Amino acid sequence: MIAIDWAHTKKLVSFDGVKVREESRASLLKRLRIGDDSVLSLKSNPLVNSPTVVEESIETVKSGGSLNSAIILETGCPHSLTYDLVRLGYPVQFIKGQDVKALRDMNGHEKGDVSDTMLIHFLASIKPNLLSAPVTMSDSTMQATDAYRRYYRIQSARVALQNQGTGFKRCFGGISEELETALGTLKAAETSYLKKAESLVPEMPLELRQIKGLGDRLWTGIIVTANPVKFKTLSRYLRFCGLVSKEQIGPNYNRHARMLYHQLAKSVAMMQSEPHYRALYDKCKLDIAERFPDYTKGHVHNAAMNRVSTFLAKEIYRVVSERDRESRN
Repeated sequence: MIAIDWAHTKKLVSFDGVKVREESRASLLKRLRIGDDSVLSLKSNPLVNSPTVVEESIETVKSGGSLNSAIILETGCPHSLTYDLVRLGYPVQFIKGQDVKALRDMNGHEKGDVSDTMLIHFLASIKPNLLSAPVTMSDSTMQATDAYRRYYRIQSARVALQNQGTGFKRCFGGISEELETALGTLKAAETSYLKKAESLVPEMPLELRQIKGLGDRLWTGIIVTANPVKFKTLSRYLRFCGLVSKEQIGPNYNRHARMLYHQLAKSVAMMQSEPHYRALYDKCKLDIAERFPDYTKGHVHNAAMNRVSTFLAKEIYRVVSERDRESRN
């Protein structure tokens, strides 16, 4: 069993019962890919000094209550990290932050990335009933993420090859048959994966259908990459999507989510059929130009588009969160 805590830094902290590692996401995934997970049976945790808890843990180990090869994450961990771990073949389970906090307070420990990771590991070992059901690739959310990622990778390859084809045509007067066949194959695969991803995400609410420019492709990308129901507050959602000031943005914002919202803003702000968002874009441009007279036209345009992106993210967060609350009541 490996406990992983997602820190609000560039590093992740993992604990396998023996060694604490502070490493980058790429390093962690590489280590797990080659099988160096160092999974051992439960040992007494130096952070836990409560005799009752230690006694309970010993009884758990005696009865064979271990969770070998499982990855334990605290709820709220990025969905993309969950997907990367599941894709490697590790069953992922979640534990609530409130349960970790209760154990931390009971033992009088300071909150910290290393201590929290060790507490997650210990708590998961002695009380497996606190863990969620294992998430695997059979989960529809994981399948949607997998299909969308494959779609995006294939699309990137097709666009690159298409650009090469343009250069080939300029030099030789036409595209070779092999290049044309390859582009057709990539386009077919791209369409297939996108349709699969679209079929696996929740249907777009009718209220959001009124936004001209928000089609199924952008909706699927937003739900897969930055689903609002995964975030407790709007401020956390905007930080994750990179739609806050430079001082607030931090290193871990999702660049793909930001790109999708910028694409959506460009789509709705430039469409004559969306006078509301066009008026909002024009108003933002005037306001920014007045407040920052030194800005170039391009700078003013980008800042205005960023504001429209933020407005759209707020609207999508509001609608999706309200629908989620209604469905649970």
